[in-house]
Amino acid sequence: MVQIPLLILLAILILFICTTIFVKTRKASRFGCRRDYKVKYVFCAGHGIRTDGRWINDFFDHMRNKHEKYKNSKETVFIPMRYGFLLASLCVWRLVRSHLIYWMERRLALYCQMYPAASINYIGHSYGTMLAFEAAKRSDTIQIDKMILVASIVSSHEIFDDTLGLGKIGELHCYCSKDDPMCKSNPFGHSGYWGFLRNDDRTCYDKPFDDLEVYNHPKNGYGHSDYFKKNDCLNEWVGILSPEKLGQPVSAESWLCPFIAGGPTIRPMCVRKACMFFDTENKTCLLVKSISKQK
Repeated sequence: MVQIPLLILLAILILFICTTIFVKTRKASRFGCRRDYKVKYVFCAGHGIRTDGRWINDFFDHMRNKHEKYKNSKETVFIPMRYGFLLASLCVWRLVRSHLIYWMERRLALYCQMYPAASINYIGHSYGTMLAFEAAKRSDTIQIDKMILVASIVSSHEIFDDTLGLGKIGELHCYCSKDDPMCKSNPFGHSGYWGFLRNDDRTCYDKPFDDLEVYNHPKNGYGHSDYFKKNDCLNEWVGILSPEKLGQPVSAESWLCPFIAGGPTIRPMCVRKACMFFDTENKTCLLVKSISKQK
């Protein structure tokens, strides 16, 4: 009996895993796009590799228990962003990484369309930090109110001109630890170890940029997954994402305007991607795309 070489078996296994990832993520991202203006708060959470992200449900339950408003299922939506158990040897492949970033981009953009009057928020761990941050970079329709990165593998040297600088992310929180060897040695980025840095300064400033809402939260003695085992971090995240600190949901009356919608504590938002440039001082849309201007 002829034995199949080990390399062929390994190639078949890798092909099977990649096909499974592709089919699962593509199927998971195909939703309808019915808009729901009653939803005020949306919380998305993405896990890391080699895990199914059990912490996500625990965190969502913690949110509901701490804030009475989040128990209202008509106004608050909790969304686990699960892409499956991913092997470390596969996550470094550019094809797999690009596909998952594209998958994350489509889902986040879709939720921004489905819940246009809501504050969209994201919390990610490890590989899930890079997927969401890179998705926001690539998209012109994603608008995240607050993003929390835990044990992040985003680069420490980000300058945020194509994310926070463009209003795609309103506020960014980075939880980091110098007792996390995975964040120090991974091949992607090391903000989960150093925090986000100011130029080449290795000091972990709580607020490294004067003009950007970027915050570092250094923790001592935390390993890569220890953040979910201690209630102090959970309570901090619940505080960051408390309803009084989130962007003011757009009022129903604002949607009578064909182009611009805004609230008292957030900047005006482009509706249906119609306005390319908005004059905040005069509250006027200077350049409209896609559809003709209505009176």
